Amino acid sequence: TVEEVVVLMDIEGARLKDILEVNSLSEGAAKLGYSLMHDESGQLVEHMKSYLAGLHKILNGLPKDAPQKKYTKVANLL
Repeated sequence: TVEEVVVLMDIEGARLKDILEVNSLSEGAAKLGYSLMHDESGQLVEHMKSYLAGLHKILNGLPKDAPQKKYTKVANLL
């Protein structure tokens, strides 16, 4: 559901913000994004909007002193 996507992206944002060693989304979040990008049914548009909004929120929430690699890996998904 859309709500599950929102919760997953909030968890990813907290994980990336709080754990300095983590530089990319979890495997599950990355696979979800890949699946949403390649969905041809048109039924998951709201899910994709929530996913992209979550990526923007993550990118804007990263600490200013976060490694460039972390910014790049999140931004590349957008």
